[in-house]
Amino acid sequence: MLDQVGGFADGVAVKEVGEETFRLCKELVDGVVLVSRDAICASIK
Repeated sequence: MLDQVGGFADGVAVKEVGEETFRLCKELVDGVVLVSRDAICASIK
């Protein structure tokens, strides 16, 4: 569980992933890419 959640990318901001979501991700997701807040801002300009 995260200590805090930023509000900028609120569509993906959760403190803890639900059990079903985690199960599906383990089964279906090949990888995860972490991006900074600056990268998100730069991409929407």
